Amino acid sequence: MFKLQTDKLDNPVGIDNDSPVFSWIIPFRECGQLQTAYRVMVSSSEEELAQNIFDIWDSGKIDSDETLFIKYQGKKLEASTKYFWKVSIWDKDGVCTTTETASFETGLMGEGFSGAEFISAPKDKIINDKY
Repeated sequence: MFKLQTDKLDNPVGIDNDSPVFSWIIPFRECGQLQTAYRVMVSSSEEELAQNIFDIWDSGKIDSDETLFIKYQGKKLEASTKYFWKVSIWDKDGVCTTTETASFETGLMGEGFSGAEFISAPKDKIINDKY
């Protein structure tokens, strides 16, 4: 089983990063095996991802052995939205394996608390700076 992470977390909720990073650990069982390429795929629904519809981002095949901190470069992420992703990995023999699905959910992305005011006692009720 692959270990997929977004911003160093497993299926995080509430990330406020508009360019999260993806990482994965490959459970190769064969000595000397390694990753030679990857493809990160992100969708707005788990069903679309399962059908290989990548409406948010498709990195395309990247020739690289990198597995850590792959920067998101897709469409602008919306606030308070859940996204689903997976990665395909090519090994040294050219065999492609696709991971299970992982997810991440964005937070308020700077939209929250806009126009909010602190709640306090009315000034005429404050005596000697105490309630």
